[in-house]
Amino acid sequence: MKAYMLAASLCFLNSAVAWAGKLMPVEMFVQQAFPHGVPINEARKYGLADSARLLGLLRLQDNIEVHSNILETIGYIGDPVATRRVIDYIHLGQGEISTESFRAKSNAFLCLGYMVNKTGNPVALNYLVKSLDMATWQARNLQWRVAFLPDDVSHDLQLIRQAAVGLTLSGHPQAAIAMQQYLSPAKGDGDFAPATNEMLQQMLRANKEIGNKGLQSYMLDTHE
Repeated sequence: MKAYMLAASLCFLNSAVAWAGKLMPVEMFVQQAFPHGVPINEARKYGLADSARLLGLLRLQDNIEVHSNILETIGYIGDPVATRRVIDYIHLGQGEISTESFRAKSNAFLCLGYMVNKTGNPVALNYLVKSLDMATWQARNLQWRVAFLPDDVSHDLQLIRQAAVGLTLSGHPQAAIAMQQYLSPAKGDGDFAPATNEMLQQMLRANKEIGNKGLQSYMLDTHE
């Protein structure tokens, strides 16, 4: 176990009783295992100062195991200052990256969606909308790859789908319009269509439900 993780684990075990009923430090919060993702009702108790501390943790490469939790928590906080850093996180990297690193980059799209949901963040919304276009990814020319997506087309399609998840979770009406425009099966090419009609309709229904009832209510209902 990395020294960072070991120290955090020992700190958590020794402090569990002390923090009962209180908001634990955000560094400890993101170290936990969340089988269904970071709980929104807990993450939204943290503030902008906590987001800044998490951005510091995101620079560390020896704690890649918790980057996904860090990004989800930043998204739930909704810190607009973090937007460009999260986008840069998606782009940074060279050569083949690990599955854990790819999972974290995938969660960065969720983070941007949560930001849009929390504050209507226009930069995050614009990035996600543009990310639905295959030509956008070709122009971005990312320098990293993951082993189980061996070619550029499958790689870019997966990123398009992650952007669609982020837009779904945003609950934003412009997100629904963009998904209808870019993800219609008629826009795709056989096996390379970014979404089936059923998948698109599911995402549009979820987007509308989140917009109507709020992300927190939607997430709590989903995990019940």
